[in-house]
Amino acid sequence: MKHCRRCVYPETKPNLWFDDTGLCSACIAFEDRKHINWEGRRLRFEREFTPKTRVVAAVSGGKDSHYIVVKLKEMGLDVLAVCASTDDLTPIGRKNLDNIGNLCELIEATPNRTQRRQMAKYALETVGDISWCEHVLIWTIPALIAKRFNIEHVFYGENPQNEYGAGPRESQKLAGMPPQWEQEFGGMLGLRVSDMMEQFPKGNFNPYRMPRVMPRRHFLGYYLPWDGEQNAISMMYDYGFTWWHGTVETSCVPWENLDNHQTGIHDYFRYIKYGYTRAHDILGSAIRRGKMDRLLAIEFINKMDPFPVTYIGKKIEDVLADIGMTMDEFWQTVGQFTNRNLFSLVDGDIPQPKFEIE
Repeated sequence: MKHCRRCVYPETKPNLWFDDTGLCSACIAFEDRKHINWEGRRLRFEREFTPKTRVVAAVSGGKDSHYIVVKLKEMGLDVLAVCASTDDLTPIGRKNLDNIGNLCELIEATPNRTQRRQMAKYALETVGDISWCEHVLIWTIPALIAKRFNIEHVFYGENPQNEYGAGPRESQKLAGMPPQWEQEFGGMLGLRVSDMMEQFPKGNFNPYRMPRVMPRRHFLGYYLPWDGEQNAISMMYDYGFTWWHGTVETSCVPWENLDNHQTGIHDYFRYIKYGYTRAHDILGSAIRRGKMDRLLAIEFINKMDPFPVTYIGKKIEDVLADIGMTMDEFWQTVGQFTNRNLFSLVDGDIPQPKFEIE
């Protein structure tokens, strides 16, 4: 399997592309940042968003959520944080989300949990993603709340196509999300809200529908240089963001993806489909910024166990039980989505990689 010559991304990563030298699109986008006039972008921000402008910050409670809120307030804006509550919120996630409420106004929206868990199981079985509802709600809930309060602007963090290289070069340069952006890049995997409505005809899908008139959605990372690790460090020391007490399971750091017990399963299915983990994202970002040696990153990835026996202290069987899935059903679903070009199945169930990074 081909990997980027600079970072650790594989060619199987969806929408990733390589140039003639073997450099991946994430690394190319990062190189392009050297030519950005950041002072000019800061002045553009000040022209577009005058002091006291009322804006929504889409948050989950994590390091980047804290950073978005803090930076928007530092630039003089009137910030309303909006969170689409996760279905299986961790204790540390609860603590961090409460801390956002110490920094600015915060609204949490929680769609019907019973319906949501039914949908999570259905999405895991049909498209291999337990986090489908999370992906949809992070786009819809902030937009719906913004329209409810007549707020024109919603802010997100980095442009994921720019940070992680997943999309055409033009998409890496976007200052915000155009209409239907979430349909192409928002992690819906071809499963539409209308499909869910057919599957669960008695459900309430208002929280999963975009408003007819959309607010403007912006990437703060377009205007400010973005560094997730630095965000985690500065928010911990200065603004009360709490880290996990050890390395997060299936990852490589203590400050990433702390809010939802289901995230380990989400990341595991990405691994068995495409052969890369959340650690690839984090270590690749560190390599690009000169904080990590590629050989050390490769050694870590080749030795890591991406299976979420627990996630933020909760056993996988308990996470699955909450959505009504047994371990037998889980392994059947794993077998359904395992990429046989990348993995062999041991004992009929457990995917074992046929590859290593070189």
